[in-house]
Amino acid sequence: MKLFGVMDLVHTHWPRMRYVYKNFEQLIAFRYPQLVWIVLDDGTRGDEMLRQRGIPADRIRFLPNGLDLDWQNLSPDRSAARASLGIAAEAEVVLFLARLVPSKRPEDVVRAAAEVVRERGDAVFVVAGDGPEREACQRLSDELGLGSRIVFAGSVAHERVPELMAAADVFVTTSSLTNMAIPTCEALICGVPVVAYNTGDTERVVRDGQTGRLVPDADVGALATALREMLARPQERERMGRQARVLSRELFTSWKERIDMELETIDSVLQGTADDSGSR
Repeated sequence: MKLFGVMDLVHTHWPRMRYVYKNFEQLIAFRYPQLVWIVLDDGTRGDEMLRQRGIPADRIRFLPNGLDLDWQNLSPDRSAARASLGIAAEAEVVLFLARLVPSKRPEDVVRAAAEVVRERGDAVFVVAGDGPEREACQRLSDELGLGSRIVFAGSVAHERVPELMAAADVFVTTSSLTNMAIPTCEALICGVPVVAYNTGDTERVVRDGQTGRLVPDADVGALATALREMLARPQERERMGRQARVLSRELFTSWKERIDMELETIDSVLQGTADDSGSR
């Protein structure tokens, strides 16, 4: 059994009918015996959820996301990256990169941006990604008078992500589930410090004062304050960026390693099944 995500399984506070509707396939899977559960370690604590439902720990393979670790060695042109977004070379740039869906809370970023730009005259926010919340975010931006201080970049091809990271001074992430997702980890790989809501297992990668700043979940004021402080302290940002690169080398897994982990798990299950068949 492979779970491609356990984001909805963790919402045990939801009304029962909604919980069942959102998790129907996974809940059905619990009714049948499984030799191994392959679960993504995306910061939503899926292994804990399985154990709570009675799955033995020795049947759970908690595997990390694969990441493009070679991005550590890239050096995109910062000025060119900013020019492609219509941003001045001397601007202070905050990047948000995610699907624009309710669980990512992009409107919190827009509200924080309005607070930050009042004090930071050169600050510009880039919102990269697309989704059903884009129009609402753009309306909110207009209401708050952000104008050119926020750039809605739309969908971005994955190969362009290092270019976006090169344009950024700070990465911000506001998910309600976990901020240990791939874009956060990619920011750290690229040496960009992160300001994040402290949800799920985010603190495993965004280490407060070391690789970025953690703020209380859903506290837009605290988010804006942390962003202002990061923008005002370039030397601290540079230090955190260097530490982010070091941590990424220690913690993260390449795509090849990730695929090998899963193949080894599948091979061990198949081998075990074959051995069991031969012994009957």
